Order: sequence, then structure tokens, then C-alpha cells
Amino acid sequence: MQVSESEFELIRIFEDLSTLARYAIYKILEEKRELKAYDLVEELRKMNVTTSYSAILQHLRKMQTNSGLVEVFEKDGKIHVKLKKKVKIEVEDVG
Repeated sequence: MQVSESEFELIRIFEDLSTLARYAIYKILEEKRELKAYDLVEELRKMNVTTSYSAILQHLRKMQTNSGLVEVFEKDGKIHVKLKKKVKIEVEDVG
């Protein structure tokens, strides 16, 4: 099967949103656009998603290197994350 570059990018985006924690991180960033990575711990708790700061950093690095959905960077000695791509998925019931 031949997969185009855009289809491959879509596959990587689906992979990056395939866990509850990563999807919740994406939804938070969709609303806030940028924040300190550590603040995600509390934001995720508000959504009933409990995870450690180190696990959050692993998720963010995966989302950055795999599909480029986010950018992780240091600012004022703290790790920050910024949303780089907004995802729109349309689902159509065909029968």
C-alpha cells in the first residue's frame, strides 16, 4: 500500500492523540495555546486525568517529535509548551 506524505502525517497525528492524557493535553493547549509544562499537572487533574510531571514531559516530547503538534521549549528556566498545529477531524456516518 502506498501512503502519501499527508496521509502519513495524519497517521502520526492520530498516534499522538491516541491516549487520554495526550488528547487532554491537546485540548488544554487548544484553549490556552501556551503554558508552563508543570501547569499541565493541575489542568489535567481538573479533567480527572492523573499523571506525573515526568510522564507529561514524555507525552509532550512524543507529540513534538512525532507529528509536530506541539513545541516544547525553555523560557525563564521553566519548560513551556505551545500548540503548533490545530487538528480538525470530520466524521461522517455512511450507513
